[in-house]
Amino acid sequence: MVRSVLTEAHTLHPACNANFQLHHLQVGSNEPGTVSAILLILDARQTERTFMAVILDKATLPRSLSVNLDHMATLRQVRRTTYPSLTTAAGICEVAGADGVTLHLREDRRHIQDRDLELLRETSLLPITLEMGSTDEMVDIALRNRPHAVTLVPERRQELTTEGGLDAVKLAPALESVVGRLKEQGIIVCLFLEPDPAQIDAAARLKCDSVELHTGAYALDWEKSRTDAISNHLSRIGAVVRQGVELGMQMNAGHGLHYQNIRPLAALEGLTEFSIGHSIICRSLFVGLEKAVREMGALIRQWTS
Repeated sequence: MVRSVLTEAHTLHPACNANFQLHHLQVGSNEPGTVSAILLILDARQTERTFMAVILDKATLPRSLSVNLDHMATLRQVRRTTYPSLTTAAGICEVAGADGVTLHLREDRRHIQDRDLELLRETSLLPITLEMGSTDEMVDIALRNRPHAVTLVPERRQELTTEGGLDAVKLAPALESVVGRLKEQGIIVCLFLEPDPAQIDAAARLKCDSVELHTGAYALDWEKSRTDAISNHLSRIGAVVRQGVELGMQMNAGHGLHYQNIRPLAALEGLTEFSIGHSIICRSLFVGLEKAVREMGALIRQWTS
């Protein structure tokens, strides 16, 4: 089993060779054609960490949780202190069963700082997803730090949080070179998109590995009427999830998700990873970060077959 996974890792990333050894392995299934794993490969000196994602059948991956740490950083930046520590937070997320952590490095550096990414890349045993705009500056930062995955998002200085998905159809010529440069370095590339069939097709043409569906409209409608949110959005989201899986991409979801509205989404077949931050950090103020992460993870994974 381990040998076959390492063979797959080597085909995906040239760094996985005789000089590296398997240190950490998480396996979703050991059935042929359904193996999914995250490998942490350490070199002989234990100084270089390289994450490998081995995905043989994206449609059968168990549901996973990546905890967004942006608002932990927001608390720190309010006073420009050195606490709370994001490295400590990532460690607690690991203990609590999270499958990854997410950071959004914005152009204005309003919460996550460059050093946060550097420190977590050096210390975290969890895969790191870097959310970022598709600018030359951010691409250079990603190539220098080589996170496990990059999610390309739209960005405006005036917004409080990301307000919609990328227009991959309109921006395809510009995105093509960015996606190519990241993939050349073994970085998994994801686009943050609206649940629109044309956008999913555009992501597939760009050879993206995955798509994160923007669930903001669903979340906003949920606050007005849970029934309307489900009837207005779930069938549309489910359809594009099936579309993306058929096109060979991993389908994820995120934005505005909390402990109530996650349940109907997590029940949708084909969704793999949920990127959730604000609600987890808010709940952690009352129950602690470890319990808050465990509770969200349990809500997501209860639908795993």
